[in-house]
Amino acid sequence: MYQLPKSGTLVIFSDVHVGAEHHDERRFDEALAFCKEADAAVFLNGDLIENAIISGKAPGEMILEQTLTPTEQVRQFCSKLKPLAKRGRIVGVTRGNHESRSRREAMLDLCELIALHLQVPYLRIGGYVRLKHGAQVYTGGIQHGKSGAQNIWLELDKLMRIYPEADFVASGHNHALAAREVFQLRIGPDGTEQVSRRWQVRTGTYLGYADYAREAALAPGAVGSPVFQFDPKTHHMTVDVRTLAWL
Repeated sequence: MYQLPKSGTLVIFSDVHVGAEHHDERRFDEALAFCKEADAAVFLNGDLIENAIISGKAPGEMILEQTLTPTEQVRQFCSKLKPLAKRGRIVGVTRGNHESRSRREAMLDLCELIALHLQVPYLRIGGYVRLKHGAQVYTGGIQHGKSGAQNIWLELDKLMRIYPEADFVASGHNHALAAREVFQLRIGPDGTEQVSRRWQVRTGTYLGYADYAREAALAPGAVGSPVFQFDPKTHHMTVDVRTLAWL
C-alpha cells in the first residue's frame, strides 16, 4: 500500500517516449515541475523511452529519428525522475511495448532497470495499486495496454471486469488523454441498492504528432497527463485531464 502525500494528488506519466524525435521535452519538464510544486505522487506507465532497436519490429526510420541511444534515454529519464524518487513520490513502474522490444530480443528489461535505479516497485505488465490517503484506501487497476481500437474505452471496460472492485482503471498505449465516470449499482450488506462511482482513465502521452501517425492518418491529440485527486475523509476522487494538457 502506498501512502499518498498530504496533497492527495497523483499524476500518471505514460508514453513519454524520451529519445523520440517528436518527444515533447518542454511539456514533460513542465509536468514534472507541476508535480514538484503540488507535491504530487506519480505513476510511470510504460513506453517511458523510445527504445527503437535494429533487431526489433520498429521501422528503420524510427531508429534514424531517435535523438538518443536507448542507454542515453534511460539515463535522461532517470535523471529527470530522480528528485521525485528521492522524495518517495513514485508509486511504481509498468513496462510498455517499446521497452518490451529489448526484453523480447535480448532479455534486457529496461523498465526493470529504471525501477531498480529509482528504487521503486516494478509491476511488470501492470497490476493493481492501493493508495491510502487519510482515513480512505483507494484501489486502481493500471496497465500500459495494447489496444489501438478507435473506441478508446473498450480496453478499459475489459480492465474494469478484471478489477470489479477498483475505484479506477487506467491504461495507456494509444496516446489518448481522457477520463470518464462509470456509475453502477451494487447490492449492499443490508440488501439495499447502492450507486457505485468508478473512473476509466486514458493516461496520455508526451509524443507530438509523429510521422508514423501522419502516415497512418491518425488524428493528432493533446500531450499531457491525467491528474487524480483523492479525498482523505470521504471516499471520493476526481480525475482532471485539462490541467496538464497541451495542444
